[in-house]
Amino acid sequence: MKKKPVIITIVIVAVAAILIGGGVYLYPHLVERTISQVVDNDMTDVVKIEMRNGSNGNEVELSDKASIEEITGLFKDMKVRKCFNQMKADGWSLGITMTTAENEEINLSVGQTVNGEIYEYDNSVNITETIKYLKEKYGLNSEQLYAE
Repeated sequence: MKKKPVIITIVIVAVAAILIGGGVYLYPHLVERTISQVVDNDMTDVVKIEMRNGSNGNEVELSDKASIEEITGLFKDMKVRKCFNQMKADGWSLGITMTTAENEEINLSVGQTVNGEIYEYDNSVNITETIKYLKEKYGLNSEQLYAE
């Protein structure tokens, strides 16, 4: 007779553990968070930004405050949701590395990853237009000339 409450308690604890564990795993997949929340950095301490165009290899390094504020402003509040499929996609169009004053790096492969994890970007933001704008503004679309 006394074993019944013990078994019920064990079942309740097991079910609670499964629900909590499942919630911890599912949370980033189901809830949209800002890129700032994902990387746990408000991006106010970024001192350098490097951008690379994946289609032609052009690169630019920015350290002026106005450019840094513009670029971090485009991405820090952008909402993303972790993707269940973590298989790497072929290629990427624009890679951005933001370096903070403490030498911490925030890496965005725009439209695909945040610090190496694959995320789905918010549909209300036209990420293609953002990429196009940055490539044009910072001269990343011009053809790269390779030494032979």
